[in-house]
Amino acid sequence: MTGRIRLTPLAQADIDDASAWYARQGGNALALAFQAAVDETLTRIAEFPEHAPLALRDARRRNVRIYPFGVWFVIEPAGPLAIAVLHHRQDPSILRARQMLP
Repeated sequence: MTGRIRLTPLAQADIDDASAWYARQGGNALALAFQAAVDETLTRIAEFPEHAPLALRDARRRNVRIYPFGVWFVIEPAGPLAIAVLHHRQDPSILRARQMLP
């Protein structure tokens, strides 16, 4: 299955915040490397959304290579929807707080 993945505004904000943190820590090159790794993960999700295991209710998580982040998403009729990009140490209950999961 080849398709597209959509991102909620909060998922995009997660990516932007993490990219800004990496830019402060190691410069623009590190931020760009992080963004490339996230883009690769989003591409894999778009191509094979069912390959990621269910992690919390209907949400699935695919880890970002090299970085301690996971892309949380749900599969909707229109295709996969990324609802969060969280550091592995962040509590996934944030998904409920965002009213994305019951």
